[in-house]
Amino acid sequence: MKKLLIIALTLLSFTLFSCNKEDLKFEVEDESTSLNKEYLEGDYNLAKNIQDGVILHAWNWSYNTIKANLKDIAESGYTAVQTSPVQQPKGYNGSTSVTACWWKVYQPVSFSIGNAWYGSKEDLTSLCTEAEKYGIKIICDIVSNHMANVTDFEGYSKEIEQYEPQIYNNTKAYFHSYKVNDKNHGTGDSSIFDVVQGCLSGLPDLNTASEYVQECVIDLLKECVDCGVSGFRFDAAKHIETPDDGAYASNFWPNVLNTTSDYAMTNYNKKLYYYGEILNDCGSGREIESYTKFMSVTDNTISSKFLNGLCGKKADDLVSYYEDYDKGNDASKIVLWTESHDTYADDGTSDIKEGKITRTWSLVANRLNATALYFARPGSANMGDCGSYEWMSQATTACNIFHNQFIGATEEATNQKGNLVVERYREGDDKAGVIITNVSNSVADTKISVKTKHLKDGIYYDQVSGNKFTVRGGTVSGTMTETGIVVLYRAQAKIKPQIKATQSASYLYSGTTATLTLDVKNATKVTYSINGGEEKSIKADGVITVNQAATVCVKAYGDIEVSKTFTFETVIKKEGYWCIANITSAVNDPNKTCYAWVWDGTSTGSEWREVIFENNCAYIKQKEGDLGMLLAVFDVENLSINDASWDLSPAQTED
Repeated sequence: MKKLLIIALTLLSFTLFSCNKEDLKFEVEDESTSLNKEYLEGDYNLAKNIQDGVILHAWNWSYNTIKANLKDIAESGYTAVQTSPVQQPKGYNGSTSVTACWWKVYQPVSFSIGNAWYGSKEDLTSLCTEAEKYGIKIICDIVSNHMANVTDFEGYSKEIEQYEPQIYNNTKAYFHSYKVNDKNHGTGDSSIFDVVQGCLSGLPDLNTASEYVQECVIDLLKECVDCGVSGFRFDAAKHIETPDDGAYASNFWPNVLNTTSDYAMTNYNKKLYYYGEILNDCGSGREIESYTKFMSVTDNTISSKFLNGLCGKKADDLVSYYEDYDKGNDASKIVLWTESHDTYADDGTSDIKEGKITRTWSLVANRLNATALYFARPGSANMGDCGSYEWMSQATTACNIFHNQFIGATEEATNQKGNLVVERYREGDDKAGVIITNVSNSVADTKISVKTKHLKDGIYYDQVSGNKFTVRGGTVSGTMTETGIVVLYRAQAKIKPQIKATQSASYLYSGTTATLTLDVKNATKVTYSINGGEEKSIKADGVITVNQAATVCVKAYGDIEVSKTFTFETVIKKEGYWCIANITSAVNDPNKTCYAWVWDGTSTGSEWREVIFENNCAYIKQKEGDLGMLLAVFDVENLSINDASWDLSPAQTED
C-alpha cells in the first residue's frame, strides 16, 4: 500500500509538472499571421503611412548611397528615408569633409534640385523608383526660410544670382530687412517679428509672404514630386509665419502645401506627408496648433528628455514622459528623435556612445501614434557616404519592427528596478508585446525578472538576441544581453547578421596595398570573395588585403544570409605630376573650375597652375623646387585668377 502511494504521488507530481510545462508551449505564430496587417503593406511589412512608421535620416548620404542600401533599410523596418536638403548649396568646392561642408547645404542658393554632393534630379528620380519596389517612401529636406549669405550678417551670396537672378536682383522685395553687420537682427522668441522675420544664424530671411517666393518653393516641391518624392521636411519651419500671426501673418503654409498636395493627388494619386522643424516652443506665445493644422512637428524637448533621462539613469522620470508630449497631446502630429543633425554636429550628442543612443531609440520608437526619426551618424565618412551602421543593428531593427507591429496599440510604462518596461496591447487581443530597456544598471548579460499585465503565459524569443524568455503568471524571465534591450512578442526571432568593415583606403596607387577590416555580428559563418573568385572563409574580425583594383564581396550566414560589397580603385601615377586621388572633380559643376596654388618657398616662386581631372583624380604639373600646393575652386564667370579669392581647399599636399 505504501509503495502504491509513492507511485501515485510520483505520477501526480509528473502530471502537474507536465501541465505547467504545457502551459508555456503555445505555438509561436509566423509573420503572416502575427503581423499588424491593418496598418502594414508590401513584402517588408512597412507602415502604409509615414506618420505610423519610423524614418531613417540618411544625413549627407548621396541618392545613390541611399539606393544601394534600400534592401537593408527595408529589412530594418524603416517606412521612409529622409534626405539632406535637395537645393544647390553655398560654396561647393569639391571637398568631401563632413565637418567642413555639412552646414553649407542648409544655406541654399537655388530653388531647384541639384547638389554636387548628393546627386542630380535624375539620381533622385532613380532613387524614388527603386525605393518604391521596397515600399519605402522618400522625404526631401527643404530650406525655404532663408538663403545663403557671404558670412554671418554679411551680404547675400553672389551664387544666388547664378540660380535665382530675380531674387538676387530684388532683395528688398524678396527678403525681410537685412542690415549688414546688424547682429541685433537675429532671431529670438521675444516678439513675433523676431521669430518670423529675424535672420536665423545671420542668414538672409526670405519674405515668405511674397507670392513669387511662394511660387519658387511650390515649383521646387512639384519638381520633387515629379521625381517620386512622398513627403517633405521643412527646415526652420518655426521661423516661417502662419495665418495666425497677426500683422506678420501670411498664407505661405496653406498656399504652398495645399497647392503641392493637389498637384500630387491630381497627377500621381499620392497623398503627401509634411513635417516642420519646430525647436523648443513657437516663440512669443504662439500656439503649436498654428502649425499642426498643416503638418506634423518635431518635439525636440521631450526627445531630449528621453536621452537625458536614459543617460542620467532616471527611470522614474522616463515613465512620466510617457504621460504627455511637450507640444500638446496629439501624438499623431509628433516627430521624435534620439538626436538630430544639429545636436550631433553642434550640441554634443556626438560624445554619447551609440549603445545609449540605441537604448534611447527603444523608448522613442515605442510611442503610440508618434513617428520617430533615426539619425544615421556620419562617423568618419565623406560627404555622400554612409558612416555608422548602427541604424541597421539587430537591436535597432527589432525596435523598428516592433513599432510597426504595434501601430495603434495602447502603451503602458513602468519602472521595475531600473528596467523601463513598456507594454503595448489592444483590448480584446492577446497578442501583446513588451520592450524592456535597461536604464539604471551597468549594461552586461544579466538575468532579469519583471512583471507584465498583458503578455499571455508562454515561451517568447527576444528579437534582439534570440534568447528564450518565459512568461508565467505575469512574470517575464530571461537573460538580457549587453545591448540592454529586450523585445518580446509572439513571433519567432530572426537574428540578422550585420556586416561592418573599415577600408584603409578606397583607392590604391600602383605598388601599394589596402586593407578591409571586418566587424561582423550575429553570424555563424563569414566568407569573402575578390572579383567574383573563390569564396573563402574568414573570421568575423578578419582583415582582407588587396593590391589591385578589386570588388570584395563579404557574406555572413545565420538565420538570414546577408552580403555587402566593397570597391577598391587603382590610381595611375603620372611622372612629373602630383596626383590627388578620391576627390570630387570641380568640373561636375559647370559653373566652377579648379586651379592649384603651388609654392617653392621663395617670395616670387609661387604661382597658379592648371588642374587636370581624370577618373576622380586631380593631376598638377610639378616643377623643380616645388614644396607644396593646394587646390582652390573658382566661379567660371568673370574669373580673374590673379586676384580671385578661394573657398576652403578640397585637398592639400603634405609640406
